Amino acid sequence: MKKIDHIIYGKLFEISFLIAFVILSYPIWLSLDINKQLANASVYQEAQYSYLDIEHNHNGPMFPMKNEEAMDKLSKTKINVTNETKTMENYSLILKIAKTSTLDYQFLNIFLDGKIQALKIFPMTEDYDYFYFVLDSNSIVGGKKTYNFLMWMDYETGNEMQGKSLNYSFELLNGINL
Repeated sequence: MKKIDHIIYGKLFEISFLIAFVILSYPIWLSLDINKQLANASVYQEAQYSYLDIEHNHNGPMFPMKNEEAMDKLSKTKINVTNETKTMENYSLILKIAKTSTLDYQFLNIFLDGKIQALKIFPMTEDYDYFYFVLDSNSIVGGKKTYNFLMWMDYETGNEMQGKSLNYSFELLNGINL
Protein backbone atom coordinates (compact mmCIF):
# COMPACT_ATOMS: atom_id res chain seq x y z
CA MET A 1 0.00 0.00 0.00
CA LYS A 2 2.84 2.40 0.82
CA LYS A 3 4.32 1.79 -2.64
CA ILE A 4 1.06 2.87 -4.33
CA ASP A 5 0.83 5.94 -2.06
CA HIS A 6 4.41 6.81 -2.95
CA ILE A 7 3.62 6.55 -6.71
CA ILE A 8 0.47 8.66 -6.33
CA TYR A 9 2.32 11.35 -4.38
CA GLY A 10 5.10 11.32 -7.01
CA LYS A 11 2.60 11.80 -9.85
CA LEU A 12 0.79 14.57 -7.93
CA PHE A 13 4.14 16.31 -7.41
CA GLU A 14 4.96 16.03 -11.15
CA ILE A 15 1.57 17.44 -12.13
CA SER A 16 1.86 20.27 -9.57
CA PHE A 17 5.34 21.14 -10.82
CA LEU A 18 4.16 21.21 -14.44
CA ILE A 19 1.18 23.44 -13.58
CA ALA A 20 3.38 25.84 -11.60
CA PHE A 21 5.89 25.99 -14.48
CA VAL A 22 3.17 26.86 -16.99
CA ILE A 23 1.60 29.45 -14.68
CA LEU A 24 4.96 31.16 -14.06
CA SER A 25 6.26 31.04 -17.64
CA TYR A 26 3.08 32.21 -19.42
CA PRO A 27 3.31 35.90 -18.29
CA ILE A 28 6.99 35.96 -19.25
CA TRP A 29 6.15 34.59 -22.69
CA LEU A 30 3.43 37.22 -23.16
CA SER A 31 5.83 40.02 -22.26
CA LEU A 32 8.23 39.11 -25.07
CA ASP A 33 7.87 40.81 -28.44
CA ILE A 34 6.47 38.27 -30.92
CA ASN A 35 8.83 39.48 -33.67
CA LYS A 36 11.84 38.85 -31.44
CA GLN A 37 10.50 35.41 -30.54
CA LEU A 38 10.11 34.46 -34.18
CA ALA A 39 13.50 35.87 -35.11
CA ASN A 40 15.19 33.93 -32.31
CA ALA A 41 13.34 30.75 -33.26
CA SER A 42 14.39 31.13 -36.89
CA VAL A 43 18.07 31.54 -35.96
CA TYR A 44 18.01 28.41 -33.82
CA GLN A 45 16.22 26.39 -36.48
CA GLU A 46 18.37 27.85 -39.28
CA ALA A 47 15.16 29.10 -40.88
CA GLN A 48 14.75 32.20 -42.97
CA TYR A 49 12.75 34.97 -41.38
CA SER A 50 11.46 38.28 -42.63
CA TYR A 51 8.56 40.57 -41.87
CA LEU A 52 6.86 43.81 -42.88
CA ASP A 53 6.77 47.02 -40.91
CA ILE A 54 4.31 49.61 -42.27
CA GLU A 55 4.51 53.28 -41.30
CA HIS A 56 1.32 55.17 -42.23
CA ASN A 57 -1.26 53.23 -44.18
CA HIS A 58 -4.15 55.26 -45.62
CA ASN A 59 -7.52 53.60 -46.13
CA GLY A 60 -10.73 55.41 -46.97
CA PRO A 61 -11.97 57.84 -49.62
CA MET A 62 -9.71 58.83 -52.50
CA PHE A 63 -9.95 61.71 -54.94
CA PRO A 64 -8.59 62.28 -58.47
CA MET A 65 -5.24 64.09 -58.59
CA LYS A 66 -2.55 64.92 -61.05
CA ASN A 67 0.63 62.96 -60.47
CA GLU A 68 2.60 66.05 -59.41
CA GLU A 69 -0.15 67.06 -56.96
CA ALA A 70 -0.20 63.58 -55.41
CA MET A 71 3.58 63.63 -54.95
CA ASP A 72 3.41 67.05 -53.22
CA LYS A 73 0.30 66.64 -51.05
CA LEU A 74 0.09 63.00 -49.99
CA SER A 75 2.09 61.39 -47.19
CA LYS A 76 4.20 58.49 -48.32
CA THR A 77 3.70 55.11 -46.75
CA LYS A 78 7.03 53.56 -45.72
CA ILE A 79 7.12 49.81 -46.13
CA ASN A 80 10.06 48.08 -44.48
CA VAL A 81 10.93 44.50 -45.38
CA THR A 82 13.32 43.11 -42.78
CA ASN A 83 15.29 39.86 -42.78
CA GLU A 84 16.97 39.20 -39.44
CA THR A 85 19.00 36.22 -40.58
CA LYS A 86 22.24 36.00 -42.50
CA THR A 87 20.72 33.93 -45.27
CA MET A 88 19.35 35.26 -48.55
CA GLU A 89 15.60 35.18 -48.74
CA ASN A 90 13.40 35.78 -51.76
CA TYR A 91 10.17 37.65 -51.18
CA SER A 92 7.28 39.28 -53.00
CA LEU A 93 5.63 42.47 -51.76
CA ILE A 94 1.87 42.18 -52.27
CA LEU A 95 -0.81 44.89 -52.23
CA LYS A 96 -4.16 43.43 -51.11
CA ILE A 97 -7.31 45.35 -52.05
CA ALA A 98 -10.52 44.20 -50.39
CA LYS A 99 -13.36 43.43 -52.76
CA THR A 100 -15.63 45.28 -50.32
CA SER A 101 -13.98 48.50 -51.54
CA THR A 102 -16.27 50.66 -53.65
CA LEU A 103 -13.42 52.16 -55.70
CA ASP A 104 -12.36 50.22 -58.81
CA TYR A 105 -8.60 49.55 -58.83
CA GLN A 106 -8.53 50.27 -62.59
CA PHE A 107 -8.51 54.02 -61.78
CA LEU A 108 -5.54 53.97 -59.38
CA ASN A 109 -1.98 55.18 -59.85
CA ILE A 110 0.87 54.29 -57.53
CA PHE A 111 4.30 55.63 -56.74
CA LEU A 112 6.79 52.96 -55.70
CA ASP A 113 10.47 53.76 -55.28
CA GLY A 114 10.72 56.58 -57.77
CA LYS A 115 8.31 55.30 -60.42
CA ILE A 116 4.74 56.41 -61.09
CA GLN A 117 2.64 53.69 -62.74
CA ALA A 118 -0.98 52.64 -63.17
CA LEU A 119 -1.86 49.88 -60.69
CA LYS A 120 -3.63 47.87 -63.40
CA ILE A 121 -0.31 47.06 -65.14
CA PHE A 122 0.98 45.03 -62.16
CA PRO A 123 0.47 41.25 -62.08
CA MET A 124 -2.81 40.50 -60.29
CA THR A 125 -4.60 37.47 -58.89
CA GLU A 126 -7.78 37.31 -56.87
CA ASP A 127 -9.78 35.17 -54.53
CA TYR A 128 -13.23 35.55 -53.01
CA ASP A 129 -12.23 38.46 -50.72
CA TYR A 130 -9.22 40.26 -52.27
CA PHE A 131 -7.36 41.39 -55.36
CA TYR A 132 -3.61 40.71 -54.97
CA PHE A 133 -1.06 42.86 -56.84
CA VAL A 134 2.64 41.92 -56.92
CA LEU A 135 4.39 45.26 -56.41
CA ASP A 136 7.94 43.90 -56.24
CA SER A 137 9.85 40.64 -56.08
CA ASN A 138 13.32 40.80 -54.62
CA SER A 139 15.88 39.18 -52.31
CA ILE A 140 17.24 40.35 -48.99
CA VAL A 141 20.14 39.20 -46.81
CA GLY A 142 20.30 40.18 -43.14
CA GLY A 143 19.01 43.72 -43.48
CA LYS A 144 16.15 46.02 -44.34
CA LYS A 145 14.69 47.22 -47.65
CA THR A 146 12.50 50.34 -47.45
CA TYR A 147 9.89 51.16 -50.07
CA ASN A 148 8.19 54.55 -50.43
CA PHE A 149 4.60 54.07 -51.55
CA LEU A 150 1.73 56.37 -52.60
CA MET A 151 -1.61 55.56 -54.19
CA TRP A 152 -4.21 57.93 -55.67
CA MET A 153 -6.94 58.11 -58.31
CA ASP A 154 -5.90 59.13 -61.79
CA TYR A 155 -6.75 62.74 -62.65
CA GLU A 156 -8.86 61.64 -65.65
CA THR A 157 -11.21 59.54 -63.47
CA GLY A 158 -14.83 60.47 -64.01
CA ASN A 159 -17.39 61.50 -61.41
CA GLU A 160 -18.68 57.93 -61.00
CA MET A 161 -15.62 56.98 -58.89
CA GLN A 162 -15.26 60.13 -56.82
CA GLY A 163 -15.92 59.76 -53.11
CA LYS A 164 -15.60 55.95 -53.26
CA SER A 165 -13.61 54.18 -50.57
CA LEU A 166 -10.66 51.83 -50.79
CA ASN A 167 -9.57 49.28 -48.18
CA TYR A 168 -6.11 47.84 -48.69
CA SER A 169 -3.16 46.33 -46.87
CA PHE A 170 0.24 44.85 -47.63
CA GLU A 171 1.49 41.30 -47.37
CA LEU A 172 4.89 39.66 -47.66
CA LEU A 173 5.27 36.27 -49.32
CA ASN A 174 8.53 34.71 -48.14
CA GLY A 175 10.60 32.45 -50.30
CA ILE A 176 8.67 33.36 -53.42
CA ASN A 177 9.50 35.64 -56.31
CA LEU A 178 6.38 36.09 -58.45
